[in-house]
Amino acid sequence: MASPINSSLKDTLPSPPVQVQELAACCLFGNIWGEALALAAIINKTKKDGSFVKGQIFFVEIGNDSILVRFANADDRSMVYSNRAIDKVD
Repeated sequence: MASPINSSLKDTLPSPPVQVQELAACCLFGNIWGEALALAAIINKTKKDGSFVKGQIFFVEIGNDSILVRFANADDRSMVYSNRAIDKVD
């Protein structure tokens, strides 16, 4: 049986402005391994390497050397993800 407190809280909580599916379709999460980089350096490198991106890119520094990169559309995100450089460890 559901608690009356839980059901009343559910009714009063605002719905999130952005759906999880939209974030997954338009965002990438990155974590810096090794020496930390300034956000400005990451933005400049991404703009240089991602010059084929049609829409805007927004960067959010999350903390713990993590960054959320939000693209204007899912196509740009897919293009950047599929053309990313992957460092291979031997």
